[in-house]
Amino acid sequence: MKTIKIRLTLSGVAVFMSLMSVFAQSSPLGKTDFQSYLEAAPGLPNSIEEAAKRAYGANPLQPDVTALEKFFEGFYSKVENAENQYKSYADKLQAYGESQSEEDMIQKAYAESDKNPILRQMGGAEKVSKMSQEEAEVAARAAAAQYIQDPFAGSGVQSAGMTALYQKIVSDPAYAAKFQNMSEKEKEAELRKYMSNDQPQAKTPQQMAQEHQRFEQQMKDKNEVLHAMVINQKITDIQIKIGEVAQKYGEAIQAINNAKGNHIEINADSQQKYDKIPELSFDEAGRHKDPEQVKKLALETANKHRAFAISALKQYAPVLNELRSAYKQICADYLDFLKKNGYKVNGNMDDLFSGTNTELSMVSLELSLLGLSRHIADESKYLTKEIASWEKHYLETKATYQVK
Repeated sequence: MKTIKIRLTLSGVAVFMSLMSVFAQSSPLGKTDFQSYLEAAPGLPNSIEEAAKRAYGANPLQPDVTALEKFFEGFYSKVENAENQYKSYADKLQAYGESQSEEDMIQKAYAESDKNPILRQMGGAEKVSKMSQEEAEVAARAAAAQYIQDPFAGSGVQSAGMTALYQKIVSDPAYAAKFQNMSEKEKEAELRKYMSNDQPQAKTPQQMAQEHQRFEQQMKDKNEVLHAMVINQKITDIQIKIGEVAQKYGEAIQAINNAKGNHIEINADSQQKYDKIPELSFDEAGRHKDPEQVKKLALETANKHRAFAISALKQYAPVLNELRSAYKQICADYLDFLKKNGYKVNGNMDDLFSGTNTELSMVSLELSLLGLSRHIADESKYLTKEIASWEKHYLETKATYQVK
């Protein structure tokens, strides 16, 4: 069955506020200090010599091939330990999956289509599973809009007063909060008040109680759907922002690498000059390029590569720091959102079938946020290696021609 994300901005009832404290105490979501990991991710070296030492050890001419890995392994180990804190969620999902047969999973998925108001109005899980992504998104938006207008359609509830009460809760946040704080008896009395103008129907106390229960269930279902929409929309927004920030960083690095006088241009210019070097006769050794001019060109070319690498390093540093700052802001915004909306996170595994379980999606998001520090380290590692390679090339060229 397709996972459906509905991009709608909706205002709903602020219920289950008491779950906020329970969520804060029992869930590791929001407990990771993303800022500290982003700050701890190693940055770039301050010089090309430092880059070479980081990449090859004390002597680039006798390189330690493990030096760069050793430099970063401490940080990566810390991130891996933090990632392991989320292992309980993977275990939870695995245990749930092992407890369900394939037939059970299919039946639960289809059964949810009769319970979930959005899926029900879309035609049920089986119908949705046959839709294209575009068709599902269009149908979901239409069903969500219809549900907000008439939450009791198809539920067996026929009460203008009940619908009026629902609309009052949706449109008036102050009243919604007041309603949520009512006792069960007070809620029932409020419902009776709104239903007093309904067409007279002979109803027993038991029927009234059932109507009240249905109303409560509909409000709960609506609340779960709206909460899932809020959570999924935030996850989507964060993922888009991460993509935009990463793309901007990549474009900045590419611009530095492609600047005038870059390594490709240096090599092309060197090749043209090499082709023009005259050949000399060395008796039995045959004809070869003038060795003095070849030496001079090789040293000149190596020095140009080194100079460009030094210039690039100075430009890389602020770009990487800008990426780090942008990632910090994304994580700060997420934690602020979670602080205000944590009670909306639904961890009921059975609600995976209805699409309203958001806990696992949030876990995946937090792992992605933790992975942002890995990205900083990965880029630092890659750029360090790139810069160091030109210092190593420069030193090897000098050694080849015995130049101090």
